[in-house]
Amino acid sequence: MHEELHDFQFPDAPNEAIPYLEPPRGGMLGSPTCNYIASNKRDIQAHYRKKNGWENDWQKGGNIKKKLEQPRETPWIEDAYCQRFFRRRWASRWFQVRKDNESEVQTPINHEPREDVVKRLMRVHQEQVDKFNAAEEDEIKVADEKKEPSAWLERTGWADHLQKFKAKKDLLPLVAPVQEDEPVLQVMCDTFDRVANHAKAAAVSSIVGLAALYQIERKEIHIKPSKPFDNRLEDESWAQCKAYWMTMLRIWQRMDGRQDEDRPPYKLTIRQGNLWDEFEEAAEAVVAGQAREKGLTDEKMERLCLDMLIGMLDHQFKQSHYDSIVLCALAIMGINEDGGWIEPTDYTPKYSGVIKVARMLVLYQSWHEREEDVAEKMRTMSENEAREKAKGMYRIVREKSQRFIIRICLGLTSAYGECGYKVNTVFFLAITPHKRSDGPGSGCSCQ
Repeated sequence: MHEELHDFQFPDAPNEAIPYLEPPRGGMLGSPTCNYIASNKRDIQAHYRKKNGWENDWQKGGNIKKKLEQPRETPWIEDAYCQRFFRRRWASRWFQVRKDNESEVQTPINHEPREDVVKRLMRVHQEQVDKFNAAEEDEIKVADEKKEPSAWLERTGWADHLQKFKAKKDLLPLVAPVQEDEPVLQVMCDTFDRVANHAKAAAVSSIVGLAALYQIERKEIHIKPSKPFDNRLEDESWAQCKAYWMTMLRIWQRMDGRQDEDRPPYKLTIRQGNLWDEFEEAAEAVVAGQAREKGLTDEKMERLCLDMLIGMLDHQFKQSHYDSIVLCALAIMGINEDGGWIEPTDYTPKYSGVIKVARMLVLYQSWHEREEDVAEKMRTMSENEAREKAKGMYRIVREKSQRFIIRICLGLTSAYGECGYKVNTVFFLAITPHKRSDGPGSGCSCQ
């Protein structure tokens, strides 16, 4: 089935929209030569830079208003109408269709004579040849064992996972701040910011209970923490913790808009895909001004965001741990601005911040689940009875934390000397590389 979809023949551009699919999406950007379609300028520009050596002629400064009024020539189609058969994976790319009132195929805005196009393509090809050797330094690889944290890097598996991608061209753009032409992503990040603040406020004993705080603080199932989870952070530290998660959110949303071959090979579970689609589509509706029509209050958006985030954490590994979109994003966050790898000691705060927020999110969603359980039972009994019969916070938190926060140790001896580890969580695959085998490292302090 996958092989058939891999060679799937998409409709030609002149065809009318297919009525059985979702209505065509307007405002898309596409290449007239290779059928590549993007939903925003960042991705189409990245495609043309990678495939054709395109350079942006827009220079910062000057009279911005005057520049915006002047038409710009671009090699791609603008305002294309597109459809797709599937939202992701095989045969999921967009294809161009005609508008309802359109009788001809859309053409690129840049109408160059054929001879000029040929010369331009030859020039671009030569430039690509000239740049071939220079591009080697942008490859994802461990080039110098004296400069790279080789043992730690080998443990993380980042280089193997990202080896076919260029750091500066393919991966660092995923990390960049939200741009003006990414309103959907901005809504998603704003929603997360509110969710994180609510989760932090709820991570106290007066709301979730002291037992739940001790449980969420566990790192390994057989070791009882000496103190409960502490949500207290300086304002600057809290802003940085949220920034790490927003970076992951930007990576996820931008990867979702790329073709399979242009993004790392993570694999969303069916449930993760559904949760992501619900949240992203809700953000699209907010941007389109349909929030009131679809009942997308701030509370509704926040719950969609919260459930999606917990869904991304809840990834049971069937094969490679880099099937997880969380670990995939964390690997990309290990690349520095020069295209090399961040030192292990410099990367520890990122893991620490991500894990800190993750524990808050688990507590917050667990509290929501208990409150919903109580509300459901109150249909047939009093509130006191409902709260007594509803599942307790500790039990809810324990089930979630053992599933994707705590490392489970099997076959323990009485002295804990010999044991076989079953790492069934997202974060302990990330935490353990902190203990470097090629130098000192002590892990993070605020997990």
